[in-house]
Amino acid sequence: MVNRLKQHEARMRSLAWLGLLLQGLGAMFGVTAFIGMFINVTKLKEAKGTIYESHLRWQIVTFWLAVLAAIVSYTLYAKYNINWPMILAVLFVIYRMLTSLFMLIEAQPIKRWL
Repeated sequence: MVNRLKQHEARMRSLAWLGLLLQGLGAMFGVTAFIGMFINVTKLKEAKGTIYESHLRWQIVTFWLAVLAAIVSYTLYAKYNINWPMILAVLFVIYRMLTSLFMLIEAQPIKRWL
């Protein structure tokens, strides 16, 4: 039983790493971010009760915030030729990705709201 729990934890950890990697590659190949988010959403129920549930939720929220920030910043750039919102959006997504990375390395749940 204990071995099965450890295997489940290891599988959820691997999925969290995979989701983070795919979202990180999404900056270069946009489709990988969608794939990572899809994996996170489909495996969220399976991760329930593990520390990696918070990681999957964090990555899902990061994806949608990145999409929203990209839309808003691009709209502002296209309409008013303002580029500082793009820089802020990129920095915010980097913060979210680094938080996920460091918490995964430490094997700690993410207890932050934003």
